[in-house]
Amino acid sequence: MRISLNSLTLSCARLASVVGLSLLFGGAIIPATTFAAEMPQCTCFCGTNAKGAKETDPKTALDSHTCAARCADAGQYFVGCYEDPAKFPKGNDECWTEKECGAWLPGPGVTTSKPVWGGQYFSCAPDYGRCYAPSRATNLNVPILGVTSVYGFPEYLNIVYKFLLGAAAVAAVLMITLAGFKWTTARGNSKELQHAKDRIRDVVIGLLLLFSAVSIAKLIDPRLSDFNAVKVPLSKAGELVPASRFCEELHDNYGYVITPDSTNASSSGGSSVVCGSKGRITTLPTDNNVVSNTYKIGTACYYKGGNCSDGTECRLPGAGDYQAAICVATTTPDQRSPFTGRSR
Repeated sequence: MRISLNSLTLSCARLASVVGLSLLFGGAIIPATTFAAEMPQCTCFCGTNAKGAKETDPKTALDSHTCAARCADAGQYFVGCYEDPAKFPKGNDECWTEKECGAWLPGPGVTTSKPVWGGQYFSCAPDYGRCYAPSRATNLNVPILGVTSVYGFPEYLNIVYKFLLGAAAVAAVLMITLAGFKWTTARGNSKELQHAKDRIRDVVIGLLLLFSAVSIAKLIDPRLSDFNAVKVPLSKAGELVPASRFCEELHDNYGYVITPDSTNASSSGGSSVVCGSKGRITTLPTDNNVVSNTYKIGTACYYKGGNCSDGTECRLPGAGDYQAAICVATTTPDQRSPFTGRSR
């Protein structure tokens, strides 16, 4: 059978075209479809200042742009779209409950006013809001109305305003008294009488303006009398205490005061604290930078003790199928994390 050179060339060209198109569409379309299917989704949160941040329905979105558009359609603020649950609004370091904000304490030796809880905030979980930093006490070189220290410029301005009101009232009484005296001694002099009347009128108008200055400023623009417009929110970004810690670690590393349970008493009548012994928190740390949503007064913890033999270690519940802290065989080195030495 004879095959012409032209026919063979045409067949090869057609075959090359088919292979090229297959590679083109197979390499461009199929991987793109696979990529779209494997794109990680994120949990979408929208919020309002009335109800806080909540997951949308449906909860997941392809990306932040999709989530933001969903929030805009619902008339809500866009909070975020998160793949890591640890970044959800519930874990926002700038979000506090009203009770947490009220319990905030400054560092040792620092005198401040109380922090202010700003109410529900759109980027915080429900019942959480911003806790605004208090002002530190500033000593006055010259006491005003018996006040020797103030917490910030707004309080200082308020004290000065009260002082001016009192001083103006005293000056007004003196000026009206002098005008009245001039009125009684005018002896029918119309010019002197008019001068005394004008002075009394001016004093009364000045007092009215002074006592209503704040109301007038608020009427023109509320911001003219609002000196607390700039507020600094407090952050919990201190030393977060992990949920699983031995009693010794809570005491030595974080400052909790632990009292052993009476059930740890030994047969000799003393207190025997070993691996698995229970204790309870009786006093919270004085350092305000220590933050925990787990450990409160009365919370129980387990002692690590020192009774575990060589080749064993005390393990907390949750580190395995244990109902209490017990001594178990030490994990072999190849099963430990190269950074912390703890089991993966």
